[in-house]
Amino acid sequence: MTWEYKVVKVPVSGTFKPDVKVEAVEAALHPLGAAGWELVSSIGVQTGNGATIEIVLTLKRAGGGARPVSDGPPPLP
Repeated sequence: MTWEYKVVKVPVSGTFKPDVKVEAVEAALHPLGAAGWELVSSIGVQTGNGATIEIVLTLKRAGGGARPVSDGPPPLP
């Protein structure tokens, strides 16, 4: 089985007390889930002083036709 991936960036507001609008994240994820996307990873992106500025969500869903393993991954840009 092959997968296709989607990356969604969620902004975080507040300097001293980071705040994520949970309802907004849920509103964005519900239609993606209905379209077959599954959340597989979330990573907080931080500044040099440790403040979280955004959260990066990685989603996957079954996609496309099978590709032989011998082809390997596509080259990075």
